[in-house]
Amino acid sequence: MAMPARSKAPHSALERGLAAAEVSIPEPKELADRLGLPFPPRRLRPERTRKGRVVKRIIDLLVAATLLVLAAPLMVLIAIAIKVTAWDEPVLFRQLRIGHSPEWAAGRSSLPRAFEIYKFRTMHSNSPKYGVTPSDHGDNRITAVGRFLRKTSLDELPQLINVLRGDMAFIGPRPEMPFVVRSYGLIHRRRLAVIPGITGLWQLYGSRSKPIHDHIEYDLFYIDHWSLGLDLHVIWKTLLFVVNGGNV
Repeated sequence: MAMPARSKAPHSALERGLAAAEVSIPEPKELADRLGLPFPPRRLRPERTRKGRVVKRIIDLLVAATLLVLAAPLMVLIAIAIKVTAWDEPVLFRQLRIGHSPEWAAGRSSLPRAFEIYKFRTMHSNSPKYGVTPSDHGDNRITAVGRFLRKTSLDELPQLINVLRGDMAFIGPRPEMPFVVRSYGLIHRRRLAVIPGITGLWQLYGSRSKPIHDHIEYDLFYIDHWSLGLDLHVIWKTLLFVVNGGNV
């Protein structure tokens, strides 16, 4: 899928700054302590990575299919609420994001892979499709229903379809918009070495008022130390995050 044409301001400052930015990465033990992991981190071996990808994909397929069936009534109610408050606006928001691109991440390809992400619409349809993401729920681009959906993360439910299609996993680095990825330096490209996720360490522990790339250490830790135990930790913390209204 082709990437959108390069836009001009206000993205130019980001594109200049990110590629040249210096990134400080904490030691794995320090970051594991910060995350409150009940087990020491182990760096992945190639054989664990190959087997793990298969297991992770099977789990993603089974859980996504089950959740889509269970969440179907809720998704219908959300669609009705969006239509009632804004009849002329579409229920789903679709946008190109950059996905799993290991060849590009390693510098062996000229273009990363793009896919179409699905969300329940939370902003007015006349908002710029590829504008900078709102940093708080008070942004006037967000609709009344959208504020509730964003606060509870229910706007992410349609991404279960992305998981079934293989574009996304449940857990992994959050996919970013093309104009952000164009600005990536070499260390930021590593985020694209794995399948992006609906939830992950950055979503739970990073400052959500700041861009994802300001907390790249969380994504790199996940990529280098993935395990089923780490995934279970992220799932548990995600449940707490949703139940507590955005606090882990």
